[in-house]
Amino acid sequence: MPPEPEPRTLRDMTTIKSAMAVSLALGLVAGCGNDDDKKKSSNDSGTPSGWQAAVGEDGTFAQTFDGVSWSTRVLNAYDLFGVTCVGNLDGWAVGESGFIGRTRDGGQTWQTQASGTTLTLRSVHFAHDHLHFATSTLTGVTAGDAGVLAVSINGGEDWKLVDSGVTSSLRGASSALNADLFVIVGDAGTVLRSTDLGAHFSRQTLAGAGDLRAVAVAPGGELILSVDSKGQIWGSTDLGQTFHVEATAAAPLHAVAVAPDGSKAIAAGDAGTALRRDASGHWSVANTGSALRLNAALLTHDGVREFLAGASGLLLRSEDQGASWQSAPLGTTANLYGLEDLDPH
Repeated sequence: MPPEPEPRTLRDMTTIKSAMAVSLALGLVAGCGNDDDKKKSSNDSGTPSGWQAAVGEDGTFAQTFDGVSWSTRVLNAYDLFGVTCVGNLDGWAVGESGFIGRTRDGGQTWQTQASGTTLTLRSVHFAHDHLHFATSTLTGVTAGDAGVLAVSINGGEDWKLVDSGVTSSLRGASSALNADLFVIVGDAGTVLRSTDLGAHFSRQTLAGAGDLRAVAVAPGGELILSVDSKGQIWGSTDLGQTFHVEATAAAPLHAVAVAPDGSKAIAAGDAGTALRRDASGHWSVANTGSALRLNAALLTHDGVREFLAGASGLLLRSEDQGASWQSAPLGTTANLYGLEDLDPH
């Protein structure tokens, strides 16, 4: 799990104030580019080509429009653990002290939202159709320490705490709109499942599981993958009703991502460990060339690039199905905890 942040009283308050000032000056949060950035990232037809984002400790935010060149900013004074975007304009980031940040205009302006908690939030996700959606009707969830869970049913305008029924820390959230499905995972093998887009949640504990660190759901819900602190990769093909172990890594795993069409997946964790899943469901080891801890994984919507992020500002990119990995220079040594891909539609 990501290390617990040191007490705020031990932080350099001058640095924190400076970071907040930089955040306001930049006017960006959680991975949605401003109008100028969109123009730069457009293809010949003028359609935005999409971008990727990473978040991490001390408000670190990194962004790319071409998958190669990244810019790194400081958004605020909080460690950020989760980031998500919907379309070109709307984005959210969550982190310590119950922080939720939102942009409505591609990052030109942003605000802090009321979460109703001071507990650390570790994941945020919205259920949406990548081709057709009305932002105001989107349902989102955010979850974190001690079982804290909040739901938004009005496109992230407001968040309402709901009783998760657990006290275990919740570390990953994903969804399948076609199945009205949310899946949230956490410590001690905890799985929360909603089949009515967050109106109600059922819970189960996976026998033999360690702490579940992340979850990824294919858009139709036909494949759900989760990873745990024992290095196990858990799979479900019945909308999360049951899970089984598909593979076991040699080290604890912290991240998992699945392609939009469910044809491939990647999991990653301690000591640079990474495994890739092919269309037949077979997992094989991928050599990342790193010994650093990997906390986040991403397969882009276009199916071209794969990213892994982790300790000391490490960001790895592959464009050959994980056969080789290149390090992207971010200009930061901050630990990275979350990755997101902006759908270009």
